[in-house]
Amino acid sequence: MIRVLDDDPSLTFSSCWLRTFGDETWDWTPERCDLPTLLWEDTVLTAALVRREAVESVGGYDSSMPEQGDEDWDLWLTLVERGHRGAILPEALFNYRRRAGSMSTVCWYGTGHLPLLRYRVAKHQQTYERYSVDVLLRQDDATAALLRHNDRLERHIASELEPAVNLRREELTTLQARLAANSRSGDLEAALRATSDEVEALRASMSWRVTAPLRSMYGWWLNWRAPR
Repeated sequence: MIRVLDDDPSLTFSSCWLRTFGDETWDWTPERCDLPTLLWEDTVLTAALVRREAVESVGGYDSSMPEQGDEDWDLWLTLVERGHRGAILPEALFNYRRRAGSMSTVCWYGTGHLPLLRYRVAKHQQTYERYSVDVLLRQDDATAALLRHNDRLERHIASELEPAVNLRREELTTLQARLAANSRSGDLEAALRATSDEVEALRASMSWRVTAPLRSMYGWWLNWRAPR
């Protein structure tokens, strides 16, 4: 990155690609850092190299921003508005940790996003108005990409996930019915065992043995009375 600045004195800053680690793993590979691009997205690395005299000429970082974060984005915008140029090396030379609750996450997705956006647009209003078509086209591209992604997710849900869920529900219903049937069968078996045990206990009791002759005589009497 230093060599880029040494080889081209007309460049004010040099940046590169980065690779994240920690909670996320992906490569950030921006290609342009001209004014229309920077109005839409901060494509300059946080750890970019910049000539000191250029930073001092624009008053350094803006200390009056409403939230902490995005000071570097505002600096690149200010420099490029004043005619300075930068370059992005197409190589991942910086490893950047990503974690939940980080400043970058809060600035872009959290409560700090809207205050910083309003401040940036108001501060660079004339530039945003000048390149409004470019910014709106970038917004349209990003929205279209998001809608395409959502459409792919919806089709995946409708064609694969929902049928799979319905199939699993049917299997679950079948299993629950089988379990209920097994439970009733188990209850019947338990009742049968209890009755059998009761019969065996009764037959083993003293009263059963004592009344055995009477039962035998009564059986003989019934057979004798039966019609021939």
